[in-house]
Amino acid sequence: MAPEVWSFSVSGFDVVRSWLAYRMKDGAGRRSSPLDEIRPERWAPAFTEEFLELLWVLEATVAMYPALESLLGRVVAGPTFAAVELPSPTEAERAAPSAPSAPAEQPTLGLD
Repeated sequence: MAPEVWSFSVSGFDVVRSWLAYRMKDGAGRRSSPLDEIRPERWAPAFTEEFLELLWVLEATVAMYPALESLLGRVVAGPTFAAVELPSPTEAERAAPSAPSAPAEQPTLGLD
């Protein structure tokens, strides 16, 4: 595994280390319910497949960095516009969205 893949992080979140920690017998993270205590007893074959897919995605992402850096440089160096050139939102557009209302009758799960 390339060092760039192993050390890949998003906003300080170490992706590979975290993925592994949450799948270990002792687990990682906070415990909020008894369900958090249900841990794998052994490494499942599905873990291997999932882990390889994660590594492939991270490898592809790291490989794209030079192109992404170039693109970002072109965007930053490109033309800009002033905030006054943007349309002003109406009061209705500024209002917080209302909470969706619950349906009059809740659907059943067919377990009756």
